[in-house]
Amino acid sequence: MKSYIRLFSFLILAVSVGTSVARVRDARTGTQMTVAAQHFAESLSSDQQMMTMLDYDSPQRVGWHFIPKPHRKGLQIKNMDQGQRELTHQLLQATLSAAGYDKSIKIMQLEEALAELQRLSGGGGPIRDSERYYVTIFGTPAADGRWGLSFEGHHLSLNFVIEDGEVISSSPQFLASNPAVLGRDYGDGLPKG
Repeated sequence: MKSYIRLFSFLILAVSVGTSVARVRDARTGTQMTVAAQHFAESLSSDQQMMTMLDYDSPQRVGWHFIPKPHRKGLQIKNMDQGQRELTHQLLQATLSAAGYDKSIKIMQLEEALAELQRLSGGGGPIRDSERYYVTIFGTPAADGRWGLSFEGHHLSLNFVIEDGEVISSSPQFLASNPAVLGRDYGDGLPKG
């Protein structure tokens, strides 16, 4: 029974956080996202572009997941240089509210706590890494036309469609955390000592 209550609480948290994070603010958001995505795309090597820049009509645009997976679409943060990582954060900041950005970063950081908990319990299980999050751009970010953005990893899936500089879709979204509450030894999300 406790596991059902935890699961239900987890799902309620995921839905409530997800609906509060990515809302269509105004036309400036779409314009800011477009400019940030253009800067990010310009920083990519040709090999990285092949992984990251997909056709808008690609079936992968509507394929989203929040579970730990060995492979995903897009370019993984781990495989970016420092400049590209900064551009990724600028893209997320242009995309999300300040609270949404903060929640997303904390979800990513929790992977380190999960890795430590997994290690303490004998190891095994999925790969836990705060840099196993992926950026994918569908179409060409431009002031005119339609393009999409996906940012995805464990417990986090953000998907957007921008048309003529306006966000026309900010779904599906999934934001969650596990553990939902950290004990005193994990005050900042990372084990002490």
